[in-house]
Amino acid sequence: MPKRRRLPLAAASLPIAGIARAATRTIGWVSPEARETTAPFFEAFHAGLRDGAKGDEVRIIERYAPKGPDDVAAAVADLERQDVALIVTQGGAAVTAAKVAKKPVVFAFSGDPIVAGIIQS
Repeated sequence: MPKRRRLPLAAASLPIAGIARAATRTIGWVSPEARETTAPFFEAFHAGLRDGAKGDEVRIIERYAPKGPDDVAAAVADLERQDVALIVTQGGAAVTAAKVAKKPVVFAFSGDPIVAGIIQS
């Protein structure tokens, strides 16, 4: 993975570490692709959490939903049953996660989230 992609993911992890630390110290990760495909992105994100947690333990529960929106919705529901503080997602999973999640959703999305229908403003 090019360094330019790892750095923003790691930097974005820092504020999330504070949220997770203040709540249950557990966050959920939902990817619309297989673990093998997104491993470099997840590892960069996880490294940023470790750096931002300052010695506190932050637990990540991973879910992968490569079969589509219904799979993403099921993964989100599963994470919420496990009482995660928030859900982190990327790419196409962000649309579904933002629509079905009751917990806060943090997403990395390369397009316009308003045009994609993820958020209203």
